[in-house]
Amino acid sequence: MRLFLILFLFPLLLQAQPAAGIQTALETFLSDPDLRNASIGFIVTDTETGRTLASYDADRSLIPASSLKAVTTAAALSVLGADYTFKTEIQYSGSIDAQGILQGNLYLKGYGDPTLGSDRDNFAEAMPLVLEKFAAAVTAAGIRGINGSVIGDGSYFPHAPVASSWQWEDMGNYYGAGAFGLNLHENLYCLEFEQSPYLDSVPRVKRVYPEVPLVHIENLITSAPRGTGDNAYIYGAPFRHQVTIRGTIPAGNRTPFTIKGSVPDAVLFAAHQMTLTLKGKGIDVTGMPQSVFTNDTTQTRKAIYTYTSPTLQKIVYETNHESVNLFCEAMLKAIGLQLADNSDFFAAAAALTAYWKEKGIDVQGMQLRDGSGLSARNLVTARQMVEVLRLTANDKAIFPAFLASLSTGSSGTLRGMFRNTPAYTRIFAKSGSMTGVRSYTGYAQTKDGRLLAFSLIANNFSVKSSVMRRKMERLMTALVEG
Repeated sequence: MRLFLILFLFPLLLQAQPAAGIQTALETFLSDPDLRNASIGFIVTDTETGRTLASYDADRSLIPASSLKAVTTAAALSVLGADYTFKTEIQYSGSIDAQGILQGNLYLKGYGDPTLGSDRDNFAEAMPLVLEKFAAAVTAAGIRGINGSVIGDGSYFPHAPVASSWQWEDMGNYYGAGAFGLNLHENLYCLEFEQSPYLDSVPRVKRVYPEVPLVHIENLITSAPRGTGDNAYIYGAPFRHQVTIRGTIPAGNRTPFTIKGSVPDAVLFAAHQMTLTLKGKGIDVTGMPQSVFTNDTTQTRKAIYTYTSPTLQKIVYETNHESVNLFCEAMLKAIGLQLADNSDFFAAAAALTAYWKEKGIDVQGMQLRDGSGLSARNLVTARQMVEVLRLTANDKAIFPAFLASLSTGSSGTLRGMFRNTPAYTRIFAKSGSMTGVRSYTGYAQTKDGRLLAFSLIANNFSVKSSVMRRKMERLMTALVEG
């Protein structure tokens, strides 16, 4: 009888050991006096059995920051499909006369592609090449001049390009670029300063590139001690062409120093860049670039060229690996159109929430205001995040693409973490951070090959974010060591 009990209990003891190790690491983490005032949510489950190995306050609604991208990208792969592509069309109205002059307007009709003209290596075709292809299509259509304007059409996403709860200090910077119906160059521009050798002096703006129409820059930047890095913020908003730059950049010997801002009107920016390209090819355009955001059904247009984006699988990889807010918001809007025929942020976020509810997740306490996690009004629970991951792990059609998009210690936003530990190659996660927020959501592979889903969210901690990261790193390392 005793031998029978030992044989019966031995497998259970083996299963309990990893959980005990994780629980010990969790208790150590929670007893840290630096976290006395923090709000913590944590849970880890076995993706195959659904068994919870350890948890703490897993149903507390917390701000997830960029780890929310895991929720959006997993849904996008399922709703839109890994092979889904965005498109952009070249169209014209009016007619082409015998001399090849278009008596009408040339249109860039966007369908929400956030990757158009991105200059990310080995990902998409950069803006100059894209515009060259557009110009070649215009020439191939027999157009030698345009007695009209180049018009950007952003009507595919007619609603606000940014969430209403995004902060003022974010929207003017490159990571706060809005998701328009027509996007180009990730809707960002570069401001190049000439560093000043004198402290507290105002460094000169040398140039803005690519050229952005109508933008007027108020430069309130000052020079800080060398080595202080980029502490400059661009204050702006969609359709607000007056931008103010505040903060500091380091002093230097008049060397270039570059920061990145978000284009106020990406649709007009695309039309402007197309106009410059055509004129550079000797194709005269008489009218000024324009942007429109409503679909004129009374007007007849002819499409002469269609440009397609990388596949959604590639976009999801770049989104999660490099934490690209714009890509994620375009996916959210596309989900909204697919599920609710509405790309408004509130409607799209509601459609995303409803999608996961239909999959069986209890969404009480989930409050989504965007798809990327940039809004500080987003709220989720650690349990909800893990349930998304568990469902995704069991969806064989999308799981390989989703798992590949997550970072490890050797790549992406987790680069440099978990060095000299088994977790370096066995933690796959999406990170998130903003002031007072740090989060990690992903998978851990155990020594015996089991796949665990986990979510660790910390809000309102008082230590530096880098210190918090190291504390969370130690807890996550325990997930693979059992």
